[in-house]
Amino acid sequence: MKRACLFVKRQLWKLVWGICIVIARGPYFYGRRVVWSIVMAYFLLPTRHKEIARANFAAAFPQLSRKKIDNLVRLSFLNFGRQTHLFLMLSGDNWFARRRRRAIDGGIRGEEIVTGVLERALKRGVGVIFVTFHLGFWEWAAIKMLEFLKIRCPSMRFSVLAFFDQAREEINIFAKVRRLLGMDVIQVSPLSPRTIIRELSRGNSIGMVVDQFFGTGKKQGKQVELFGKTANLPDSHFRLAQRTGAEIVVALCLWEGHQYVLSIEDVIRVEKGQSPEQDEAFVQAAAQKEARILERRTWEKPYLWFCMTDMFELLNNSH
Repeated sequence: MKRACLFVKRQLWKLVWGICIVIARGPYFYGRRVVWSIVMAYFLLPTRHKEIARANFAAAFPQLSRKKIDNLVRLSFLNFGRQTHLFLMLSGDNWFARRRRRAIDGGIRGEEIVTGVLERALKRGVGVIFVTFHLGFWEWAAIKMLEFLKIRCPSMRFSVLAFFDQAREEINIFAKVRRLLGMDVIQVSPLSPRTIIRELSRGNSIGMVVDQFFGTGKKQGKQVELFGKTANLPDSHFRLAQRTGAEIVVALCLWEGHQYVLSIEDVIRVEKGQSPEQDEAFVQAAAQKEARILERRTWEKPYLWFCMTDMFELLNNSH
């Protein structure tokens, strides 16, 4: 019975997202309304994601009232709906998609920084790790980086790390759309670090979203100070960089004016120490540096932050 219910649920999600993709690839006005309505309907439900978002915003902005926090949560879901619609729309190769792509493309800020990183990577024969956060339009960040690499470094393959869940077709559909856009997708699994190391050692690059944990396994990361509180953030990309010698490029795709601009925030290098303790110290310093970027940008544009996991572990005691 349980398997039958799971099968029916997956088929329903396939049908819903299939309809969404068809509509999203049509005229912008109608596609936007349909996809946004679905996401906002999800927002109105008493879901755990909504509770987590409210708790995270309250931790980041303790000076705000409950009403203002709820408004930030609503705007966060609305931004997710907008980027979901655009992501599905851009997967189509038609007049509507090409027109919208030109309209939202604000270019890359800090292009010379990425060029320098790529030149060093080619000399050393090691790839680059591109990371972003659930802040702004992270899918567009991957699209822009893929386009940039095709022009500036066509020999370097670009893969993205993505989470799959057999029970959640709404997650798997995003991975399928990424493949339609020409990205290689590496599935998050116990074997994915080995795959990433192999790709980096061959001079290829990896893209990943690194501010939140996914899956049901034990959340092992680094304790950092974030918004004046202790947060647990992933650290696997720092360890991969430390092991392979790859540089980490932190890039955020933010809405500025009427376009999305891919902003190169910083380049993080994780050195190898003379002892395991020194290795850990270097990883800790890199994690804190990354947390400062997330903190600063979230304070500037809080409505673009889609915080889906309990990073401050505020709700553990209530569930």
